[in-house]
Amino acid sequence: EEGGVRGNIVVQDCLQLLHNLLNYNVSNQNFFRETSGVQRLPNLLITDPSQTAAGRNGLPDADADDEIEWTVQHARNMLVVLDVIRMLIQPGNTNTVSNQTAMQQCGTIPPLLQLALAYEAPSSVRSQALYAIGDIIRSHEANQNLFQRILITTAPESDAESDAKPIPEPAIVIVIRLAVGKRPQGVAENEYYIVRAAAAHLVQAYVGGNPDAQLALAATLTPPGDAGSASEPETHQSAGSLIVSVLLDWRETGSEDVWRVWYASMLLSTILRDHIECKEQALKITIGDIAQGEEPFPLLNELMSQARQAAQSESDARLSLAIFTLICVWLVDFPHGVSTLLDESSNVAFLVEQINGSSGVNALVQGAAAFLFGLVYQFDLEPETPMSRENLYPILSKRVGADQLLIRVQRLRDSKEFQYA
Repeated sequence: EEGGVRGNIVVQDCLQLLHNLLNYNVSNQNFFRETSGVQRLPNLLITDPSQTAAGRNGLPDADADDEIEWTVQHARNMLVVLDVIRMLIQPGNTNTVSNQTAMQQCGTIPPLLQLALAYEAPSSVRSQALYAIGDIIRSHEANQNLFQRILITTAPESDAESDAKPIPEPAIVIVIRLAVGKRPQGVAENEYYIVRAAAAHLVQAYVGGNPDAQLALAATLTPPGDAGSASEPETHQSAGSLIVSVLLDWRETGSEDVWRVWYASMLLSTILRDHIECKEQALKITIGDIAQGEEPFPLLNELMSQARQAAQSESDARLSLAIFTLICVWLVDFPHGVSTLLDESSNVAFLVEQINGSSGVNALVQGAAAFLFGLVYQFDLEPETPMSRENLYPILSKRVGADQLLIRVQRLRDSKEFQYA
């Protein structure tokens, strides 16, 4: 009667009342689910009634022709609906798993994806839609597997390709592109940041506790020069190749949007975390074209080189911090990786320089460098390592100092950035 989610403030009041009745009330939440309340949520997410059938039963279309005009009231109404969805599946709720299952069965994810990919929608709405999808699939194996099979049709990226037939892509590839891809024209960096953060949350929810998904994404990691390299349009790249190209091309992308590099580092860390096979797969990636006489250089050491260049050029500290954090995750419980890093002797000297820097070095970067040095020392366990622990110890004790190392790490832990991360 009031026009659905596109209605006036009366709709907002009704939705807010529903939110208040369900919030922190397990009995009301059970009643809501048992009386098919959850099944009615997908239709509230549809801004165009003509999309209802396609949104729930067909493939989400990332480039719908008809743009919906978003008013402030429309956005407010939608945000309350999204808040209701997230409230029902928040961690620690006794009904979370049941609600996650019910939301998947009634087709909540497709209209959420449609909403998340609606470029005309406010960034606040798009980000909350992405968070909601992440919450629906988080720690839910069946929902993660179903999300893995969702395909999204995208329009050609350029006019030259306008005659090409659109090819459906996995939803996870589109989401990763949101997290680390180019920012849409006309959208401010500080506004689009929340979309990147929400997309990264969704990827982490998909990969978390899902080793098969980690391995599948690790298999797409390719260096520049291979199929799907950085020279290709983003829509032609696999998820892994896009992540690698953003990390290696930070001089071109970092000055424009540092968050691209930050989230590329975060997503690669998520793919590698606690998965030896993925770490080995990533370690096989080399930079350099043998056919052109270039010596292959492991991606791991290339990232250390990128961090060195960032430090020397006094670039945004987030670049060095992101790369150090990624390498730390990579090397935990991975002696083979530590051995590869020590193959390049300048890596240890660079870490020592960062730890001992008295001026011009960010305290957070110093702490990350100190932590990385500690990991290198702890997991330097391979028999044929280029630099044994016996050789590293004099560097630790004399050039760095154990107390200095601990102080740097403690300053990192005590920083407000670390506390609020």
